[in-house]
Amino acid sequence: MRKPISFRGFTLIELLIVVAIIAILAAIAVPNFLEAQTRAKVSRTKADMRSIATALESYRVDGNKYPPAADYPNAGLTPSNTAGNFPFHSRVPSWISTPIAYITSLGQDVFLPKTNPPPLAPNVYGEGTGYRYTYFNYYEFLEANVASPSLVTNYGARIEMTGGWLFYSFGPDQAGNFDTAVPSLLGVNRVYTRYDPTNGTVSVGNIIRTARSSEGSIPYNPVITTATNGQN
Repeated sequence: MRKPISFRGFTLIELLIVVAIIAILAAIAVPNFLEAQTRAKVSRTKADMRSIATALESYRVDGNKYPPAADYPNAGLTPSNTAGNFPFHSRVPSWISTPIAYITSLGQDVFLPKTNPPPLAPNVYGEGTGYRYTYFNYYEFLEANVASPSLVTNYGARIEMTGGWLFYSFGPDQAGNFDTAVPSLLGVNRVYTRYDPTNGTVSVGNIIRTARSSEGSIPYNPVITTATNGQN
């Protein structure tokens, strides 16, 4: 007579050990995956910026001026050309993609939270949509404020510092990263903190590009602020 076959199950301790091992492996793997994902987004953002910069310069060659900023969410129809309207309305304009296609896609800032717009301007950003990179054409702002000597001086300095335009992504920390020492966040003397991955993959700073610098390096200019430390 055959003996019945018995199957031995896992003990509770063995199951706990397996669960603990899986948890440890997950704790090691998930941060590495998220960091790799963030680095990939940074690379994509810089590639977008490179293409947009080429389109902006091509537009200027043909039109002898840079395109005005798009007034979000009006899809590039209305330029924001007053100091009070930026940064929250200024977007990379559709004029570089139509009617002449200097670029096929305007790109979207993958680091700007789509369901959590910055609290200072939720009515401007809205929710659940994509956002283009923030873009400033300082020649445009200069022309719109010729009646103000102080603004003419300020925008003239910004043109000298940036070459005429600046655009940026909010970066991995998904924040505007304005220098809080500047009295008016919405004023013309804002200072931007530049993203530097050596400070950490997810660290404070915007990914910036200007007409003068692909890395967003901006020289010190006392006209703008005494606290720039080489950043804008």
